[in-house]
Amino acid sequence: KEDLQAEHKSLDARTAQTEFIQGTAMYDDRLVDLGNAYRGIMHYKRALAIAQMLPPVSRPAIVKRALDRIVELRELIRTSCEKRVFAFSRAYEMKWWPECYRSLREIQAISPMRGCKYNQWAEGEIERLDQQLKP
Repeated sequence: KEDLQAEHKSLDARTAQTEFIQGTAMYDDRLVDLGNAYRGIMHYKRALAIAQMLPPVSRPAIVKRALDRIVELRELIRTSCEKRVFAFSRAYEMKWWPECYRSLREIQAISPMRGCKYNQWAEGEIERLDQQLKP
């Protein structure tokens, strides 16, 4: 029974490490495709959830790095979305409708989860634009 528990802990530690590695692949590509920053956060969160279930001795040494990267990626997404919100409002004032749509689609690509506040906001703005532009 103890061997089975030790093997299970070892498997969990490897799974957490794998999630961390997948998150790092997204993290390395975060500036090319900001959608990957969001996907990186998901992998790091999974790695943390698995690692934190393990006893401290078996826990892989990725917990601190994963937490730091989650904070960094969240900040990157937030500032990027805010820049795009500003770009949308400027384009909207100037009636540059294609630019408005582009800004909103970029926000949706960065924050793909439906529940994300930026995503909900972008959906609402797209509907508003569509209503305004109907003949």
